[in-house]
Amino acid sequence: MIPITDKLIAEVTQRLVAELNPKEIILFGSYAWGTPNKYSDLDLCVIVPDDIPGFDRIEWGVRALNALDDLMVDVDVVVKTLSDVETFKTVPASLTRKIVEEGKLLYGH
Repeated sequence: MIPITDKLIAEVTQRLVAELNPKEIILFGSYAWGTPNKYSDLDLCVIVPDDIPGFDRIEWGVRALNALDDLMVDVDVVVKTLSDVETFKTVPASLTRKIVEEGKLLYGH
């Protein structure tokens, strides 16, 4: 695997935007918190609209990983809908809350 740099994070973001057309992409985990080590992977939350016909979270996760396959980077992609985020962003101890409150917005508003 290759080292994770700001340039690589930008490339990953660009590819995910091109493949999934998300509302937002949020970096979370050790790279967002400023605590990466040599074993850290890239953790991304991709937020998509609620109105995607036939939406399948697993299928979209596979599409995301396929778009990044040739980059040879350790990455975990979590796909959530806008309503998922709205439902869980205030739930204490939820990953969604931590992502929303402490993550780094890479794409969207």
